[in-house]
Formats: sequence, C-alpha cells, structure tokens
Amino acid sequence: MSENPPFLSIVIPVFNESKCIGTVNEELLDVLTETSFEIVYVDDGSVDGSGEMLKNIQSKYPDKVSVIFLYGKNGKALAQQAGIMYAKGAFIVFMDGDGQDDPNDIHGLLEAMEGEDAHMVVGRRRKRRSPWYYRAMSAFFNAFIRLISGLNIKDSNASLKIVRREILKNIPIYAGHYRFLPFLFHANGFKVIERDVEHRCRIDGVSKYGIGKVIGGMWDTLTVLFLTRSYLSPLHFFGGIGFLLGVPGFAICVYVTWLRLEHGYIMNRYPLLLLGILLILAGIQLVCTGLLGEMLTYSQPRLHNSPFIRSVLQNSSDGTEIEHIK
Repeated sequence: MSENPPFLSIVIPVFNESKCIGTVNEELLDVLTETSFEIVYVDDGSVDGSGEMLKNIQSKYPDKVSVIFLYGKNGKALAQQAGIMYAKGAFIVFMDGDGQDDPNDIHGLLEAMEGEDAHMVVGRRRKRRSPWYYRAMSAFFNAFIRLISGLNIKDSNASLKIVRREILKNIPIYAGHYRFLPFLFHANGFKVIERDVEHRCRIDGVSKYGIGKVIGGMWDTLTVLFLTRSYLSPLHFFGGIGFLLGVPGFAICVYVTWLRLEHGYIMNRYPLLLLGILLILAGIQLVCTGLLGEMLTYSQPRLHNSPFIRSVLQNSSDGTEIEHIK
C-alpha cells in the first residue's frame, strides 16, 4: 500500500446504486483535486451490477479507490465499519452513494472541524429533497435524540459527516448505531458540531429509508442510551430499578403482615399480598441481573458484530491488489 497515508478517507456504503455511483465518483474526483484522499466503497451485497461498476472504477483509479465486497447484505452500519477497517486517512468522511450528498460541502465541514477543534462535524441538510413523510419521520427522530441525549444537533441522522479517525476507531458501531454517531461521540465527551450542507435529489433509484427503519431506530435508541449511560456499571441501572420495585413490595408485605397480626385477616384472599411478593421478586431478579452484568463487564472483552468481508480491491505500491478474506 502507499507509504504516505491520505489526509481524507471517503467511506461510501453502496447497496444497489449502479445508476448513481459513477456520477458520485466523478464528482468526488473533481472536487478533491487539492487534497490527499482515498475513496473506500463498500458493496453491501448489491444485486443490480453495482459490484461490477465498482470494480471498473477501481481499475481506472487504482491509486485513489478501494472497494470492499461483503457477503450478503449486512446493513449500513456494518458496511461503514468495514470501510473504517480499511480507511487510512486522518479524517474519515461518511456519505451515501445515491448522489444526494454534495461533495463540495466536504471542504466546509473540514474547515469547521479544524477551526473549532471539533471531533465530529455533522452536515445539517438545509432544504431536504425528500417526500414530506420522510422529513416528518426524520424530524421526530431528531427531536427524540435531542431529548434523551442533551446534544443540540438538529440533523443527527444526516449521512454526510466528518470525524477524526483516531477517535472513531475506539467507538465501534454495529446494528443500526450509525445513526447515533453524534450521540456516541457526545456521550464520550467529544465535541460535536454541525454545519449547513446542500441536499439534492437522488440521481436515480429508490430510497432505502422507510417506516421500518424508524421503528428499528427507536429500539436502537434505547440500546444506545443504555450502553452510554449504564454499560460500565450495569448494577447501577438494573439495581436502581430493582430497588424502586423491591422497596414498595417490601412495604406492602409488611403492611399485610400487620393486618394479619392485628386484625386476623386471611391475607391469601387479598391481591395486595400477591402484588407485594411480585414486586419483591422482580426487584431481586433485576439486582441479580445487574450483578451478572457487572461480572460480564469486568471478565469479558467487548464483543461486537463484524462485517463478513468477501474480498478487497485496494491500491498498492505496485498496482492493484486483490485480497481474499476467508
């Protein structure tokens, strides 16, 4: 591979974008003429000929373009993770392969990052070229993220972002967590800002965004919230809830015991006794879950999903290298 690493790595997940990716590549080459850069495409199991097109692009620009092929469809987050594994630049730019992101905005994001010494800059789409229901779902999602995270970013789900590579490699992303990169950076104490960018209509094809991703995003939000707030101490999370359930349950049992001793009530006829026992048992189970989580946290390394990489087309010092992953 080249001895001098590039300044920028552009990571672009691709899934069935054969009619778009050629134009996107030419735009990037035209815009980044004065910058040391590489483009890392990740073909996420495309079935429309995108893979062959990416091979042609890489053979035409072997010193600028790398292509990673994944087995099947892994999802955008794992595709991005594969791109991060092979990216060599000091800064990593994330963008989509459908042409909606304008490469001309990359310089502005980079200037904002260096000017304000930020660790991540998110592109805030000024005028979204999407149907109203997409915009409504995105607005709801962003409002929810601001509410739970305290991060004042209005468009955290924007695809165009720039991050510092040395920080990103220590924040693994999986499942749908690419949506939460600003949240994850912010939760770990890094500076996240946003700047206005252009948002264009798709060059061609069909959007992959829909109601299913919104529903999935809600579950991913809860997962990320738990991981960022309670991962290092699961007992604090589960134990706190267990305490809130167990104490009222214990108080109820004390009360029904008093009723039995003082008034001779036959308490098995009263649902209050069952409620108290249920709350105590639930509290004990949650505390035990927290203790088990503590044991796993301190005895096992972090385990995350990894992308299934089939092969890599990558620039090397003596031409194109084909690396097969088994």
